[in-house]
Amino acid sequence: MRRKRTRDERTHLILLVDEQEDMLLSTRRLLEGERHRVLTAASGEHALELMKAEQADLLLVSDMLPGMTVEQFVRAVRAFDPFVQIILRTESSGRKPSPGTMNELDIQGCHDKADGPERLLVWVAAGLRVQQMLSRARECEQQITQRGGDACLRVLLIAPADRDTDATDTLLATHGFQVIRAANPGAAMDAFTRRQPGFAVLDDAFFDQSGTDLVRRIQALDPAVTIIGQCAGLDARQRRAVRRSMGLYALHDKDDQAERLLELLDAAGDSARRQQRTRADSSLRGVILAKLCHDLRSYVHVVHGYVDILSQDEAATRFEPLLSRLASASSAASELVREYLDLAHLEQRAPSMQRELVDVDELVGELQMQAERQIGNRPLRFVVTMGARGAVVLIDLEKTRAVLAHLLTTVIKLSGGGTLELAVAFAATRTTFVFRDLAPHSTDDVSRLFAAVASGDDGAPFGTPGQGLALTIALRLSQLLGADLSATRSPQGGAVLTFSLPVGALGAAVPLADAVVH
Repeated sequence: MRRKRTRDERTHLILLVDEQEDMLLSTRRLLEGERHRVLTAASGEHALELMKAEQADLLLVSDMLPGMTVEQFVRAVRAFDPFVQIILRTESSGRKPSPGTMNELDIQGCHDKADGPERLLVWVAAGLRVQQMLSRARECEQQITQRGGDACLRVLLIAPADRDTDATDTLLATHGFQVIRAANPGAAMDAFTRRQPGFAVLDDAFFDQSGTDLVRRIQALDPAVTIIGQCAGLDARQRRAVRRSMGLYALHDKDDQAERLLELLDAAGDSARRQQRTRADSSLRGVILAKLCHDLRSYVHVVHGYVDILSQDEAATRFEPLLSRLASASSAASELVREYLDLAHLEQRAPSMQRELVDVDELVGELQMQAERQIGNRPLRFVVTMGARGAVVLIDLEKTRAVLAHLLTTVIKLSGGGTLELAVAFAATRTTFVFRDLAPHSTDDVSRLFAAVASGDDGAPFGTPGQGLALTIALRLSQLLGADLSATRSPQGGAVLTFSLPVGALGAAVPLADAVVH
């Protein structure tokens, strides 16, 4: 029997399973206050009956159930619903199951009831977000595995009208695909926006600028679309060059068996499912990271506030050195939390690009003021060298400013003293900012950072907290901007961070080599 799913799509169905009536009532009120639909069950048997009637998004299960163990209950749930998110609620942290047991039973999280309602809402929000991601992944998977009828996949076949594609049409239709024909890139773009296919097959007649522009426009609208090229007479080197230059998923040789195209489509479908699941996992980490950071920031602000109050009390004068160190530590913690929130924001969204004309002189002036604030009384000089004055570039100012600020923060933190240089250079199609630590540098702090940035590591934050994290954010923003970010060492051993934007200056009125010293 198909379980009901008739609720408003803006709400979620959460099932509470707990033998304590007061816990059921208080948790239900809490979740209904967050506009969730809530069902309650005082036993595992009752919960299973409810689940077979309605499809829940999230289970909150007590670790003490009458009549059956938690292990028995979870295994019974997984027998007919392998996707529902399960959060175990324990009476104390000492009763939390081992990681091995959690993995074996496929339990997504564990909440200590003593942690209070706010931490529970963190787990609920994270679990529901992952459930949404998994639902979208399952829809994609069902379309791929259930080829036929209304569930068949759409394939946009882009080939000139005089090309014989009947064999390809027949093959795809036989295997449950719905073929949409387009005779040129303009018609293909129109068909794509109206029909929203999951795949596109591009004939080699359009392996030119018009085809390249079409691929980029489609991928800009929907990065998940798989685009496969069909070609003949190309050797392996030429095929690799075409794939890279046009951004194609794969190439299908027309001389190969037609079934090879089906294999490519199946492989692309598998890849899409893996990406959906990866995004779901990343989303879970990002949601938890953001919410915990918000909580941590509140505590840090409390500490900082008490330090300010004590600093104004004459009776606390003898503790001034201690309070100063505490204030410095809380400020550093607040900055670290802010950077983590920036990173979580990048993980959760794909920011849009907002390009505008920017005066490079003004942008560099902002960096000089930032350097002055961060250097303070440290034995550092900040020198700016520019190849021209009066240059204007068309860039996303907010994201570019953020990258440059993070690079400046990193190079200042890594420097032990001496001279820091910012060199700005203009070429026909690029504008480059280079931060150099010109002082002798003997520590190995920057080596790990260089390796991660140079490899384009897109994983977890790396390096020293407050340094590697800034570079992680800069790297993500650079990728969004289409810019290059690299890290090397200067001859003296200091950090050299290079940020190169794919945009030429619209005006460089006064060529010079000017230095401004802080």
